[in-house]
Formats: sequence, C-alpha cells, structure tokens
Amino acid sequence: MWYVMWVRARHEEEIIRQCKRFLKDDEEVFVMYVEKLRRSGKEWIAHREPAFKNYVFADVKDVDEFRVRIKRIPDLTKLLQVGSEIVPIYPDEEEFLRSIGGKDHIIRPSRGHYEGEKIIVTDGPLKGQESFIKWVDRRQRLVGIEIRLMNRTVEVKLGAEFVKTAE
Repeated sequence: MWYVMWVRARHEEEIIRQCKRFLKDDEEVFVMYVEKLRRSGKEWIAHREPAFKNYVFADVKDVDEFRVRIKRIPDLTKLLQVGSEIVPIYPDEEEFLRSIGGKDHIIRPSRGHYEGEKIIVTDGPLKGQESFIKWVDRRQRLVGIEIRLMNRTVEVKLGAEFVKTAE
C-alpha cells in the first residue's frame, strides 16, 4: 500500500536518500515525477519535476513499524493521517498513479489530436484517460488533469503534445 509523507519543498530527494537507509527489501520510497518538454532555442528538451510538490510516497506493508524506523530522520515532517490514524491512499488512486507513472514513477508526455472539440490521446499514459483532462495548452505542450488524492482534488500539469487535425 502507498502512504504519503509530507516533506519540506525541494527536500524530496534528500528524504528519499535518508529513508533508503531504513527500508526493508520489499519496501520503496519515491517521488512521482512529471516529464515535461521545455523549449530551448528551437528545440524541445525533456526535464523532470515532482508531480506532487512536498510529497514523498512510501510503498510499505506495516506503516507503524516503518514510522518507528524513520523517526530518526530530522527533516521528515510526517506521514499523512486522517484523524489520528495513518492511512494509505485509496486503492483506486494508487491504481491510477501506477497506471500513468509506470514502474519508474515517471509520468511521461502524452500525444494526441483533436476531433472537433474532442481530445483523442493516441500515445502515452493518458491514453484511455481523456476524462481526467481539464485543459490543454498546446503552445507550452502542457495538459492539466484533476485527480483525487487522499480525498482531495489535486491539479497536476503534465507534458503533452496535441495537434489540430484538418477537418
């Protein structure tokens, strides 16, 4: 099950490095990354940034034992809770994030086209997930999606390339 740790901004990688000292073989800590395209002169260059700033995910079976092990990490703020109980993200949220992030937890750009006003994703993690798309910025090669995470709606900007087709 995936749990969420809240950490200071831009300290995600440092927390992961420190957590890895305390992990068991079947456990993992990671950041979900978004691969976006950024214009550099006449070229589009891929770069990565966290999809959820301030969040590190932990894939562990026994969260209470994990919490005891990582208490020694000074910068770690907390595992997210509902009330006084540490809870994992919902199974459907985890399944969706796994499907778009893959084994390496990197959400790569999607590609597609328009059919009239309708967006058709032909390649990438959003293929078949068009209903999550809320807006498209073709000029900056971005798409905004809204997903539920820990019972909150979160907007995430993903890399994408959509073209208008001739009608």
